[in-house]
Amino acid sequence: MRRNQMGKESSGNEVVEKAVQSESYDSRCSQNWKAQLKVPPKDTRYMTEDVTATKGNEFEDYFLKRELLMGIYEKGFERPSPIQEESIPIALTGSDILARAKNGTGKTAAFCIPALEKIDPDSNVIQGTPGRILDLSKKGVCVLKDCSMLVMDEADKLLSPEFQPSIEQLIRFLPANRQILLFSATFPVTVKDFKDRYLKKPYIINLMDELTLKDLFTRGIDIQAVNVVINFDFPKNSETYLHRVGRSGRFGHLGLAVNLITYEDRFNLYRIEQELGTEIKQIPPQIDQAIYCR
Repeated sequence: MRRNQMGKESSGNEVVEKAVQSESYDSRCSQNWKAQLKVPPKDTRYMTEDVTATKGNEFEDYFLKRELLMGIYEKGFERPSPIQEESIPIALTGSDILARAKNGTGKTAAFCIPALEKIDPDSNVIQGTPGRILDLSKKGVCVLKDCSMLVMDEADKLLSPEFQPSIEQLIRFLPANRQILLFSATFPVTVKDFKDRYLKKPYIINLMDELTLKDLFTRGIDIQAVNVVINFDFPKNSETYLHRVGRSGRFGHLGLAVNLITYEDRFNLYRIEQELGTEIKQIPPQIDQAIYCR
């Protein structure tokens, strides 16, 4: 009888001890999760204040899911850029956002991170052009009655006469309590009308008070190998010009944009300079390689 009791007590103690050890192991893993990440080499290239002038926040400050945090760091993100600091906490509250910031400063992650944070196992992410998603919605293939968030990247293009009718039809398929996030480097006048009709007390973020020639050299997308862009056919409007030259820089890095101008392009050149409040200068005899090789 005593042996059985002692055996049971011993077995119980072992179970408790294993449980304590398991909790201790889980705690250590929880504390050391960052040390186990497979992060890429640190990017040591020069970066402008467009991405370095932050408030000092960390991604952990937003109480994101552990799996999402691990993915963020393993993709090479170190800390939030200014547009991410402004956007992520607001987007997580469910508020509509109208955000304007330079290309290449982290706008994509500014809306992708809160979108991924809100996803549950039964949710899906749909990415596509307005016309394609609208077509699938009309056919009943894409059901949007429970879609809680609509993100419009490069909103200036999506609200052009070519796309805006499709966007407005698409919104009719969404629930009344949907969240709409608009991100772009430029906002034409049409954005105000759209905002007034479809956004509910949006949080306004504007990190572009003025455009200078330096600004034009610091835009881009996430293609780190592209440091130089040559416009063989000069753009006809300022929005297209900004999007094109933005390919030459990424996340605060410098780049070079070269424009080949014909006699017929002179009017478009002048108009773009006036609209952007800058001067597109002639190519100098020598170009500092630090602009695009640093």
